[in-house]
Amino acid sequence: MKTAIRLLLIALFVAAAIGSESLGANFNVPSDDGWYTWQVDASDGGELRVYALIESGSPTKFRVRGSSLCYGNFRFNVDANDLGVIEADESIAWLQGFIRPAGDLSSDAIIAISLHAGDLPFEIIDRILSART
Repeated sequence: MKTAIRLLLIALFVAAAIGSESLGANFNVPSDDGWYTWQVDASDGGELRVYALIESGSPTKFRVRGSSLCYGNFRFNVDANDLGVIEADESIAWLQGFIRPAGDLSSDAIIAISLHAGDLPFEIIDRILSART
């Protein structure tokens, strides 16, 4: 368990050193306070719903729920503003901007990215882990 935590912290540190790069996405979550949600394709072939809580103009929590995938506490009833269906790569590009060293939001962003469909999540995680060596 300690090794897994160390690897995650190393990955977060390396991600900060690399910096978050823009993938040219046009997707952006509004800065008005409240919960926002959007739908993307999931890594399990189903659909994934991503949730972001915005407080004081910045995200403070990410949650993800799919048909067979879930990350976060969903024992709450949120009235989220639905942003519709978004391309997985656009959602990933927005989330990638919140990978920073050792924080809950960084972990949330990495986990949310890893549940998106496509090759981009693997490329991002591979790049983060490869940069540490």
